[in-house]
Amino acid sequence: MKKTLIIMIDAVRPDYISKEYTPFLYELKEKNTFLKLHTLLGYSSGIHPSIYTGCYQDKTGKFVVFYKDEENSIFKWTKFLKLIPTDFLRKYAIAFMKVPYYYTPKKYKKFLPKFFRETVIKVPPSIPLDILPYFNMGNKGNKLKTLYDYLDENSVSYESYATTKNTYFENVTSLEELKISDKTVDSFYIYEPDGYGHKYGANSKEIKELMSKIDKKVKSLYKEALEKFKDVNLFIFSDHGMYNVEKFVDIQTPLKKAGLEQPRDFIAFFDTTFARFWTKDNGVKDKIIEVLNNTEGVRYLNDTLLDKYKINFKEKEKFGEIIGVVEGGIRQFPDYFSPVRSTIKGLHGTFPEYEGSYGIFFSNCINTSEKEIKVVDILPTIMKISNLKYDEKFVDGDSIV
Repeated sequence: MKKTLIIMIDAVRPDYISKEYTPFLYELKEKNTFLKLHTLLGYSSGIHPSIYTGCYQDKTGKFVVFYKDEENSIFKWTKFLKLIPTDFLRKYAIAFMKVPYYYTPKKYKKFLPKFFRETVIKVPPSIPLDILPYFNMGNKGNKLKTLYDYLDENSVSYESYATTKNTYFENVTSLEELKISDKTVDSFYIYEPDGYGHKYGANSKEIKELMSKIDKKVKSLYKEALEKFKDVNLFIFSDHGMYNVEKFVDIQTPLKKAGLEQPRDFIAFFDTTFARFWTKDNGVKDKIIEVLNNTEGVRYLNDTLLDKYKINFKEKEKFGEIIGVVEGGIRQFPDYFSPVRSTIKGLHGTFPEYEGSYGIFFSNCINTSEKEIKVVDILPTIMKISNLKYDEKFVDGDSIV
């Protein structure tokens, strides 16, 4: 069997590929080995499982990181923070607590207290303290077969340079540490562009310089694999794109003007691009939907749209009974992830049809006139090209080959 390199690069969109900064990827693109990647509605927490199982989010049971689960919340300890004496300190308590993490050099972060590393740094810094204990976080979903399960079933040796916990990456390896193994398959995850995109914005100078480093690293990995194995199947793809934040929309103020308050009338989680609500009062529910429908730049997801984007979960109480999503180029502010408006310059998580949402897919195994590949098609394509068996009837995607 040939050597196979599977390289996922987080948050890379098609126009990141240029002759000047990414000559290796640009050369691949010019050989009809490139397709635009049609992503999913949501963040990496739901997209990664879909890539590695070939199934949409309504089947994987994974969507967003934070979900409503008051009984098992890992944030129950924050209830004591309500005893802090002033409104200002209570509002920014979590943000202040996270400062040591932001300013500790990376190599020393492992020496921070375990409770701090595993709990405090995971708390969204701007979430109200009386709302936080309603929520939990994690990667639990439906246990489905992943790429790695199929490799095991086909007795194929592999090396994964990230710990996969039920299809979501943890303990990832930095770009400089990636190397070719003696196994049949090497699976890499390059995470750095996502953070750069959020911090500096899409197509920033910093992104271009980072992509240049990534291009050189990918080329060197491919060259090393060819020297060792002579024949190599190469798959390079991202999970989604990134767009610059150009406008802001405030969803919370119209809710207050409608006479609605948390937690009296509803519980809400305000992600950067999502607004998710829980309430048992139908009158309140109607008012929330009216606010979403009347707020420019926000789209309420009715059942038709939930079906379209494969997120009409049976357990609506988990991820949100009412969901609003901002349009591309927009960030809702205030939200729960940053008390400062200017700190996030790039985002993703909006509708997949928006140009900035598209990702990339390369393979030296294809020569196609097709324009796009869907996220759920990646697994079947890799398996077909590698002549490996998988659950074709169960997965949602199809091989493009």
